[in-house]
Amino acid sequence: MRKSILFALLIFFQLALSFGVQGQLLSVGQETEMTILGGTDFSVDKLVLNPDRDYSIRNNSISVSRKNMFNGGKLLSRTYVFENSPLQFSGKVMVGLEGKDTPSAINIQVFDNFHWNGIFTRKHVINNQLVEGVVDVGKVTKAITVAENNGKGDFVILTNPAVNKTITVEIYRPGEYQIQTVEGKLLRLQSFSAGIHLIDLSPFTHASYFMSNKHTTRKFIL
Repeated sequence: MRKSILFALLIFFQLALSFGVQGQLLSVGQETEMTILGGTDFSVDKLVLNPDRDYSIRNNSISVSRKNMFNGGKLLSRTYVFENSPLQFSGKVMVGLEGKDTPSAINIQVFDNFHWNGIFTRKHVINNQLVEGVVDVGKVTKAITVAENNGKGDFVILTNPAVNKTITVEIYRPGEYQIQTVEGKLLRLQSFSAGIHLIDLSPFTHASYFMSNKHTTRKFIL
């Protein structure tokens, strides 16, 4: 039964795309459950979901919007919105770009009911206009889009110089970050999730330091 429902929905999506339907892309009622099998690509419009494990959608719909819901930078792609809060999702997310969207620094952004979070982008397949990212921690993903963080790189230091030996940092790309002296001595290595973090640096003396990951380096004054 589940396979037949999934097959019928895929036929619906193919027809909808053929006729260029915009707005609502998917609707699953209370009496029907659609399951995306773990490790399987599920495509609707230019959105592809590949969950780590079986992922069910019930009493929900997915719509596409060109309204700029993203408030952290320049919106580059359409936004996919779940009408109701879906189940937590872990796995790959792929989003197709518009023909004109060829930015140098972009992130897939997921909305968790409260905040937009840039997820780690494993690769940019610009030639095929497809961006792939990974949601590596199960979270509610109510909306998905692709955006450019105004050229801010992977993170920004919001308080520079530091205040009371504490810096406030906004992380766009989650992962490991290091703090080192201007001479290159490593002082701290720490993993951060996407979002805003307060970093206490009270053990260190007043001086200039660097914060960096593999892609972006920022200088700050303590």
